[in-house]
Amino acid sequence: MTIRTRRTIFYLLVCIFFVASTLLIFYSNGWRFDFETKRIDKLGGLYFEATPGDLTLKVEKTSYQMKSGFLKNTLLIDKLFPKTYAVEISRMGYQSWYKRFIVHPSLVKAVYPIVLVPTQPTLQLFAQKVIDIWPGSKYTIFKDQQKQLHLNNQIISGDHVLDWSPNGTSALLANKTNQTLSLLDINFLNATTTTPIALSGLRADEKISTAIFDPTDSTYLLIATNRNLYHFNLEQSLLTRMDQGVIQKLTRNDQAVFWFNQKWQSFPNEFHNRDVIMQILEQSDFAHAQVMFQVSPDQKKIALLNLDNPTRIHILFLEEDAIFQKKTGELYTFTLPFSTETPQYTWHSNSSYLFLQTHNQLQLTEIDNALPQNFQTIATNTQDYQLTQENLYILRSGDVYTVDLK
Repeated sequence: MTIRTRRTIFYLLVCIFFVASTLLIFYSNGWRFDFETKRIDKLGGLYFEATPGDLTLKVEKTSYQMKSGFLKNTLLIDKLFPKTYAVEISRMGYQSWYKRFIVHPSLVKAVYPIVLVPTQPTLQLFAQKVIDIWPGSKYTIFKDQQKQLHLNNQIISGDHVLDWSPNGTSALLANKTNQTLSLLDINFLNATTTTPIALSGLRADEKISTAIFDPTDSTYLLIATNRNLYHFNLEQSLLTRMDQGVIQKLTRNDQAVFWFNQKWQSFPNEFHNRDVIMQILEQSDFAHAQVMFQVSPDQKKIALLNLDNPTRIHILFLEEDAIFQKKTGELYTFTLPFSTETPQYTWHSNSSYLFLQTHNQLQLTEIDNALPQNFQTIATNTQDYQLTQENLYILRSGDVYTVDLK
């Protein structure tokens, strides 16, 4: 072999080495040639978390299996070219879930936790011949067709329940007109004691409209009348006026109380994301009493419904959200596929879904308004529903059932 031939082979091998090294570096950094678009693109991916486990996840025409994990059911699908993908998640005996996602170069999109509802959820009879139900975090009170309240197979005095204490061991009861209040205490033996609440500080012409527990201290109540809002100390029977005027929409979550009196107000003065929540409620679209709202369990979102236009629900983000890719104050708005009937709604515990009750139908839907939007049916012919941390109750034809969504 001549020196010239050997040099030619050497330089050829050097060129092959640099070309191969360059290609290997690009390949290891996620660059691929897309035969569909005839372009070189950097790959991305999708990350899913779903309930229940043992699901089939289809991205376009490729199927993957999501096995049940020890703590979570998750699946990472990488090496996807940047484009829009149709995703279907399914399991035998469950309603399928569909969505379209955009994959961006060199990024993995984390999808909010996905929940599949059984095609026919298991209903377990809880109580018969019931006209209303008030579940708490630990106990449940219901009213029978004779209009008597029941708890732990005992009849208790009162017409209805106004609120449960944050710890779930006390209930605030009222008579039919709300003018007589009583406190129901449940001790560790499940025995019940009903104590009348004496409100000696009210004026003769004041009428109680509603009352709730202070979420920060169960020894206090907030009582709204046709003239004032009061803070009432149960231990000292001390009534302190907090606001003057006609109080509307007195409601609470786990950390604060809200009410409307010419404008939205809150108590206490400091709680998580208070400034953002109050700024949202002061916007022109929501700065009136014809608004229903609920703060999500993770305290990062608020769902609002304008009763003048009950076909749309607004989801506003109280802080930056990487999953939904929203900044503080941004919103989703989605139209409900129903008529103008006002829906009843409650947040799911994962703060990514809403329970919706309208037209005698209970459904579960994600708050993501990207199409297609999934409305999974939980039960039909439902008169009402109540949700606690542990159970979902539905009222159907005078009977109460617990629903198993697993």
